[in-house]
Amino acid sequence: MGGSEPRTGDWLGRYRLEEVLGRGGMGTVWRAHDPQLERDVALKVINPVLGQDDEFRERFRREAVVLSRMDSAHVVAVFDHGEQDGAPYLVTQLVRGGDLSAVLRSRGALEPSYAVDLACQVLEGLADAHAIGVVHRDVKPSNVLLRDDGSTAYLCDFGIATSPGAELTRTGVLVGSAAYMAPERHSGDTGAAGVAGDVYSAGCLLWTMLTGTPPYVGSDAEVAMGHLRGPLPQVPGRGPFLDGLNAVLRRALAKDPRRRYPSARAMLGDLAALRATAPEGLALPDVTAVRQPLDAPARGALRRRLVATTLVLALVGLAVYVGSLLGGVDMSPSVLTADDPSRSTGAPSTVETPPVPPPSPTRTPRPRKASSTPEPVDPGPVDPGPVDPGPVDEPASPTKPTRKPKPTSTPSPTPLPTPTFRCWTGAEVVAGAECALPTGWAGAQWVFPGVASAPACKPWSLKASGYVEGWHCAARTPDGTYRHLTVTRWSAAGAATRYYYGAYNPDKNRVNQPWAGRDLVYGKRLGGFIGKAVYHSDRVYTHSGTNAWVFSAWANTSAKVQSMFDYVTFRKPTQFRGVPLR
Repeated sequence: MGGSEPRTGDWLGRYRLEEVLGRGGMGTVWRAHDPQLERDVALKVINPVLGQDDEFRERFRREAVVLSRMDSAHVVAVFDHGEQDGAPYLVTQLVRGGDLSAVLRSRGALEPSYAVDLACQVLEGLADAHAIGVVHRDVKPSNVLLRDDGSTAYLCDFGIATSPGAELTRTGVLVGSAAYMAPERHSGDTGAAGVAGDVYSAGCLLWTMLTGTPPYVGSDAEVAMGHLRGPLPQVPGRGPFLDGLNAVLRRALAKDPRRRYPSARAMLGDLAALRATAPEGLALPDVTAVRQPLDAPARGALRRRLVATTLVLALVGLAVYVGSLLGGVDMSPSVLTADDPSRSTGAPSTVETPPVPPPSPTRTPRPRKASSTPEPVDPGPVDPGPVDPGPVDEPASPTKPTRKPKPTSTPSPTPLPTPTFRCWTGAEVVAGAECALPTGWAGAQWVFPGVASAPACKPWSLKASGYVEGWHCAARTPDGTYRHLTVTRWSAAGAATRYYYGAYNPDKNRVNQPWAGRDLVYGKRLGGFIGKAVYHSDRVYTHSGTNAWVFSAWANTSAKVQSMFDYVTFRKPTQFRGVPLR
């Protein structure tokens, strides 16, 4: 490239640039092709001007490190990073559906059940990040990517995230987007970048999806005043779902971080309970955002903090990712409540639903396919077994006086072991080894998260030695051909490997290589041609302790084959039985 702006067809490392997906203050995001692994990727190239700044270069490098530590179904996966001709670049999973901000611009407010579902997925990604000590600090619609069917969300852009020992923010500079930033950070506390801030931003995100606009709008100073002193956002109306939704919003968007949810997973627990009862087709009343006037009551230290915050926000600009504002109008007083629990007229401060365990870290997106699709098997309630009624008093003898028994000390009951794993069926157990290996369509969705969103999946039979069960999904392409995807289970990994490798034309450069990801060998990667020049690509799990599941895709071009991989992610073999509770 010679230091100039990269162009379509240029190579960065082993990646060929195909098309521009977006541009921003930090650089350009490309769709690129990796011929070595036969897949399309997202490649972010940093702006050459910023590339000369050591701090920006370090921040960019750290984004790669942060993302590489993630193991989440709702955080974009990082594949590679490097530098060429002075331009650092980051290679990540390609999510083809665009970002949530584009959806909100085109559609406005989302259906409540859909908004809650997407919020739950974002919270799952945040919880996974927090579990390894990483705080995002810039949760907003443009940092939420969607699959092309809109059913699955991925949290992206950890470029300003914080992790232990890796704080890069300059003193006195706010990093983040004003419309989604927690009050404590608007007040000038640039060190306030904890989990509570991400929880607050997730609450703002949920409100934006429900209403189509952030909770507070106006100038930077008016937005800051809104977050600091504005009323708490509440959805008009009553009913079990709306009462619970407003309770979640009140707690997530509390001005005092100590009154918010203690973790993203705690907020996820309440929202997940609501997600299960969200009425389909519910339409919320038109709700607008609040423009908080600057002459609102503000005395002493608060006034001084607001002035300091206004100056900071004016200086930050594009370099610190100030989000674009959507404009605003005056707010109807009935929509918002004061930050005073004694004056609340809505639901109680906690969601009045039975306590439920947080959902599995890897959720199955809502399938959109024919009714013939096999449903996940519900393991049903677990029989706790007979209940010991305890000691029963003997009746007093009619011929002998009843003697008062001597007091005896009652031994303390032995505490039950605390569950530390969640099995693929949803049960919680002490050790992952106690979980059974996944089977059936529910097991296929556990092994290959996202496969339920593939088109027209149906049970599939195959006459081959060692074959146990499988499902076939097919989609017609514009040129009249088909793209095929199968997920199958075998009695042994060797049987699956022999079948798929043996099916290829030996004259067409067959592939039989280790399949590795994130420093762990998953199994075998096979590929080649079959029949009339049909491309075939398979992944066979052979890791010790797993049952032999196979993901297979074939079509008449390698690009169509790769497109079938976009429907799934691959679970780490160490999580086949169960995932650790966090």
